[in-house]
Amino acid sequence: MTKIKFKKIKLYPNLLLGSIWITLGVVDLIFLGELNVFKYIYAACGALYLFHFFYDLKNQYLKIENNTIQKNFLYGGWNKKIKFEDIAVIEKTYLNYILKTKNDKLKINADLIEDESYKEFKSFLLSLDLPEEKTPKLYV
Repeated sequence: MTKIKFKKIKLYPNLLLGSIWITLGVVDLIFLGELNVFKYIYAACGALYLFHFFYDLKNQYLKIENNTIQKNFLYGGWNKKIKFEDIAVIEKTYLNYILKTKNDKLKINADLIEDESYKEFKSFLLSLDLPEEKTPKLYV
């Protein structure tokens, strides 16, 4: 299994924001002392950001295994998965790769991918062995 990783600049803001929200809740509780709804909102926001950080850290952006490529989503409850043999066309726009099948497409934002993982991702695309007119020019 290969994981295509997020850039750290994408991951760590969630950790920072989660820590800030939880700190606000704790500071509010210690110094103001009275219980109100804002303490719960601070804690909930902090917990959501921390959960998002740990989910992304564990699952990363893409997973390539068992002849499939899967894009991990936290929100929405689904992980989009495409089989290698179903990929018919690869399109490249400015920062996106779009893997198309007959019935589906998977949009991958290359700007979110860590540099070392991006090299792995491009070599994966080259390994698909599609006809030249159905793939973008890839410079590995």
